[in-house]
Amino acid sequence: MKEYDVIIIGAGPGGYETALYAKEKGLSVLLIEKDKLGGTCLNRGCIPTKTYNAIAKEINDLKKASDVGINAEYNFDFSKAKLRKDAVVEEMGIERLLGKSLFSLSGGEKQQIACASVAALLPGIILLDEPSSNLDRDAIEKLRSIILQWKNQGKTIIISSHILPELAEMCTSVGIIDKGHLVLQGSIEEIHRAAAMSSPLHL
Repeated sequence: MKEYDVIIIGAGPGGYETALYAKEKGLSVLLIEKDKLGGTCLNRGCIPTKTYNAIAKEINDLKKASDVGINAEYNFDFSKAKLRKDAVVEEMGIERLLGKSLFSLSGGEKQQIACASVAALLPGIILLDEPSSNLDRDAIEKLRSIILQWKNQGKTIIISSHILPELAEMCTSVGIIDKGHLVLQGSIEEIHRAAAMSSPLHL
Protein backbone atom coordinates (compact mmCIF):
# COMPACT_ATOMS: atom_id res chain seq x y z
CA MET A 1 0.00 0.00 0.00
CA LYS A 2 1.33 3.41 -0.95
CA GLU A 3 1.98 5.81 1.90
CA TYR A 4 1.31 9.55 1.87
CA ASP A 5 2.51 12.44 4.01
CA VAL A 6 -0.96 13.98 3.99
CA ILE A 7 -4.41 12.47 3.39
CA ILE A 8 -7.27 14.94 2.93
CA ILE A 9 -10.91 13.92 2.89
CA GLY A 10 -13.12 16.34 1.00
CA ALA A 11 -12.13 18.44 -2.00
CA GLY A 12 -14.10 21.56 -1.19
CA PRO A 13 -12.45 24.98 -0.82
CA GLY A 14 -10.49 24.05 2.30
CA GLY A 15 -9.61 20.58 1.08
CA TYR A 16 -8.16 21.24 -2.34
CA GLU A 17 -6.40 24.45 -1.24
CA THR A 18 -4.73 22.52 1.57
CA ALA A 19 -3.78 19.78 -0.89
CA LEU A 20 -2.23 22.31 -3.27
CA TYR A 21 -0.34 23.99 -0.45
CA ALA A 22 1.01 20.68 0.85
CA LYS A 23 2.07 19.67 -2.67
CA GLU A 24 3.90 22.98 -3.12
CA LYS A 25 5.79 22.23 0.10
CA GLY A 26 7.02 18.94 -1.35
CA LEU A 27 4.68 16.59 0.51
CA SER A 28 2.97 13.59 -1.06
CA VAL A 29 -0.80 14.12 -0.92
CA LEU A 30 -3.88 11.93 -1.28
CA LEU A 31 -7.07 13.93 -1.82
CA ILE A 32 -10.30 11.95 -1.41
CA GLU A 33 -13.59 13.29 -2.80
CA LYS A 34 -16.82 11.38 -3.47
CA ASP A 35 -18.30 14.13 -5.66
CA LYS A 36 -16.70 16.93 -7.72
CA LEU A 37 -13.84 19.28 -6.98
CA GLY A 38 -14.70 22.83 -6.06
CA GLY A 39 -17.41 22.88 -3.44
CA THR A 40 -20.68 24.78 -3.52
CA CYS A 41 -19.52 27.88 -5.40
CA LEU A 42 -18.24 25.89 -8.35
CA ASN A 43 -20.97 23.27 -8.66
CA ARG A 44 -24.08 24.93 -7.21
CA GLY A 45 -23.19 28.57 -6.46
CA CYS A 46 -21.46 31.46 -8.24
CA ILE A 47 -21.04 30.36 -11.84
CA PRO A 48 -24.18 28.18 -11.93
CA THR A 49 -26.15 31.15 -10.56
CA LYS A 50 -24.78 33.49 -13.24
CA THR A 51 -25.60 31.00 -15.97
CA TYR A 52 -29.11 30.28 -14.76
CA ASN A 53 -29.74 33.99 -14.20
CA ALA A 54 -28.94 34.62 -17.87
CA ILE A 55 -31.41 31.92 -18.87
CA ALA A 56 -34.09 33.37 -16.57
CA LYS A 57 -33.59 36.78 -18.17
CA GLU A 58 -34.14 35.31 -21.63
CA ILE A 59 -37.37 33.66 -20.46
CA ASN A 60 -38.53 36.90 -18.83
CA ASP A 61 -37.86 38.82 -22.06
CA LEU A 62 -40.00 36.31 -23.95
CA LYS A 63 -42.84 36.82 -21.49
CA LYS A 64 -42.62 40.60 -21.86
CA ALA A 65 -42.69 40.28 -25.65
CA SER A 66 -46.38 39.42 -25.49
CA ASP A 67 -47.05 42.94 -24.17
CA VAL A 68 -46.08 44.34 -27.57
CA GLY A 69 -47.92 41.71 -29.58
CA ILE A 70 -45.16 39.12 -29.98
CA ASN A 71 -46.33 35.69 -28.86
CA ALA A 72 -43.69 32.98 -28.47
CA GLU A 73 -43.66 29.53 -26.94
CA TYR A 74 -40.66 28.12 -25.13
CA ASN A 75 -39.56 25.19 -22.99
CA PHE A 76 -36.74 25.04 -20.48
CA ASP A 77 -34.23 22.17 -20.77
CA PHE A 78 -32.43 22.15 -17.43
CA SER A 79 -29.93 19.52 -18.56
CA LYS A 80 -28.72 21.84 -21.35
CA ALA A 81 -28.48 24.71 -18.88
CA LYS A 82 -26.27 22.61 -16.64
CA LEU A 83 -24.09 21.66 -19.61
CA ARG A 84 -23.65 25.38 -20.32
CA LYS A 85 -22.56 26.03 -16.75
CA ASP A 86 -20.07 23.16 -16.86
CA ALA A 87 -18.72 24.40 -20.19
CA VAL A 88 -18.05 27.88 -18.77
CA VAL A 89 -16.14 26.43 -15.83
CA GLU A 90 -14.04 24.25 -18.12
CA GLU A 91 -13.44 26.95 -20.75
CA MET A 92 -12.19 29.44 -18.17
CA GLY A 93 -10.08 26.88 -16.31
CA ILE A 94 -11.37 27.98 -12.92
CA GLU A 95 -12.10 24.65 -11.25
CA ARG A 96 -9.67 25.28 -8.41
CA LEU A 97 -10.64 28.93 -7.87
CA LEU A 98 -14.37 29.02 -7.37
CA GLY A 99 -14.48 27.57 -3.90
CA LYS A 100 -12.06 30.16 -2.55
CA SER A 101 -13.01 33.25 -0.63
CA LEU A 102 -13.01 36.33 -2.86
CA PHE A 103 -10.76 38.06 -0.35
CA SER A 104 -8.07 35.38 -0.75
CA LEU A 105 -7.89 35.62 -4.55
CA SER A 106 -5.06 37.37 -6.35
CA GLY A 107 -5.77 40.09 -8.91
CA GLY A 108 -5.32 37.63 -11.74
CA GLU A 109 -7.64 35.07 -10.13
CA LYS A 110 -10.33 37.71 -9.61
CA GLN A 111 -9.97 38.62 -13.27
CA GLN A 112 -10.55 34.98 -14.26
CA ILE A 113 -13.71 34.81 -12.14
CA ALA A 114 -14.95 38.06 -13.68
CA CYS A 115 -14.32 36.71 -17.19
CA ALA A 116 -16.22 33.52 -16.35
CA SER A 117 -19.18 35.55 -15.08
CA VAL A 118 -19.21 37.44 -18.38
CA ALA A 119 -18.89 34.27 -20.47
CA ALA A 120 -21.83 32.69 -18.64
CA LEU A 121 -24.12 35.40 -20.01
CA LEU A 122 -23.28 34.56 -23.66
CA PRO A 123 -22.63 38.16 -24.76
CA GLY A 124 -21.89 38.96 -28.38
CA ILE A 125 -19.92 42.08 -27.45
CA ILE A 126 -17.47 42.29 -24.54
CA LEU A 127 -15.99 45.56 -23.25
CA LEU A 128 -12.80 45.41 -21.17
CA ASP A 129 -11.36 48.50 -19.47
CA GLU A 130 -7.62 48.19 -18.68
CA PRO A 131 -7.97 44.41 -18.17
CA SER A 132 -4.26 43.81 -17.56
CA SER A 133 -3.84 46.59 -15.00
CA ASN A 134 -1.93 45.46 -11.88
CA LEU A 135 -1.62 41.88 -13.13
CA ASP A 136 1.64 39.92 -13.06
CA ARG A 137 3.05 38.27 -16.18
CA ASP A 138 1.40 34.87 -15.55
CA ALA A 139 -2.00 36.48 -14.97
CA ILE A 140 -1.65 38.55 -18.14
CA GLU A 141 -0.91 35.40 -20.17
CA LYS A 142 -4.02 33.70 -18.76
CA LEU A 143 -6.08 36.78 -19.61
CA ARG A 144 -4.68 36.80 -23.15
CA SER A 145 -5.66 33.18 -23.62
CA ILE A 146 -9.22 33.96 -22.51
CA ILE A 147 -9.46 36.92 -24.88
CA LEU A 148 -8.12 34.84 -27.77
CA GLN A 149 -10.67 32.15 -26.94
CA TRP A 150 -13.48 34.71 -27.11
CA LYS A 151 -12.07 36.01 -30.39
CA ASN A 152 -12.05 32.51 -31.87
CA GLN A 153 -15.69 32.14 -30.82
CA GLY A 154 -16.55 35.10 -33.03
CA LYS A 155 -17.24 37.59 -30.24
CA THR A 156 -16.58 41.30 -30.64
CA ILE A 157 -14.13 42.46 -27.97
CA ILE A 158 -13.48 46.14 -27.29
CA ILE A 159 -10.45 46.80 -25.08
CA SER A 160 -9.38 50.10 -23.58
CA SER A 161 -5.69 49.93 -22.65
CA HIS A 162 -2.52 52.01 -22.66
CA ILE A 163 -0.30 48.92 -23.02
CA LEU A 164 -0.45 48.28 -26.76
CA PRO A 165 2.33 45.63 -27.05
CA GLU A 166 0.39 43.20 -24.85
CA LEU A 167 -2.65 43.40 -27.12
CA ALA A 168 -1.16 43.91 -30.57
CA GLU A 169 -1.20 40.33 -31.82
CA MET A 170 -4.82 39.84 -30.74
CA CYS A 171 -6.29 42.94 -32.35
CA THR A 172 -7.78 43.18 -35.82
CA SER A 173 -8.21 46.92 -35.45
CA VAL A 174 -6.63 49.54 -33.19
CA GLY A 175 -7.66 53.10 -32.43
CA ILE A 176 -5.44 55.61 -30.64
CA ILE A 177 -7.20 58.39 -28.75
CA ASP A 178 -5.42 61.60 -27.71
CA LYS A 179 -7.25 64.12 -25.50
CA GLY A 180 -10.61 62.66 -26.46
CA HIS A 181 -9.95 62.59 -30.21
CA LEU A 182 -9.40 59.51 -32.38
CA VAL A 183 -6.06 60.30 -34.04
CA LEU A 184 -5.16 56.94 -35.60
CA GLN A 185 -7.16 53.88 -36.57
CA GLY A 186 -6.38 50.68 -38.46
CA SER A 187 -4.47 47.43 -38.20
CA ILE A 188 -1.30 47.23 -36.14
CA GLU A 189 0.78 47.46 -39.33
CA GLU A 190 -1.16 50.53 -40.50
CA ILE A 191 -0.74 52.17 -37.10
CA HIS A 192 3.02 51.59 -37.16
CA ARG A 193 3.32 53.01 -40.68
CA ALA A 194 1.20 56.06 -39.91
CA ALA A 195 3.05 56.74 -36.67
CA ALA A 196 6.42 56.49 -38.44
CA MET A 197 5.35 59.06 -41.03
CA SER A 198 3.78 61.55 -38.62
CA SER A 199 5.07 63.79 -35.87
CA PRO A 200 5.39 62.20 -32.41
CA LEU A 201 2.20 61.63 -30.50
CA HIS A 202 2.17 62.56 -26.81
CA LEU A 203 -0.19 60.09 -25.21
